[in-house]
Amino acid sequence: MWPRSLVITSIFRAAHTIKGSSGLFSLDHVVASTHVVDTLLGEFQTVIKPLDEVFNQVKCISGSTILGSGEVALILDVPPLVHEALAGAAAASRPQRTAPHAETEKV
Repeated sequence: MWPRSLVITSIFRAAHTIKGSSGLFSLDHVVASTHVVDTLLGEFQTVIKPLDEVFNQVKCISGSTILGSGEVALILDVPPLVHEALAGAAAASRPQRTAPHAETEKV
């Protein structure tokens, strides 16, 4: 069985090729049909962009992508994110130590 991403990419490329070729022969109904397929499958494709040097030191973010709406979305790096969350939860559950109060004598 082929990986899902390879199947989607193959269908996307075939639909895109058919759409372009149909346009050459003025087959507008085929262009319209393949445009729908092209658009739908395009939603499944994600291109991951590396982060700029400014973001390299930010924990738990591994990259970014551009959504279909044109907005930029950050891609979370899940294992470090879970590690940070568990470490924070463990720290919060530990009892807080307080320094003993020095008693002062009144003279």
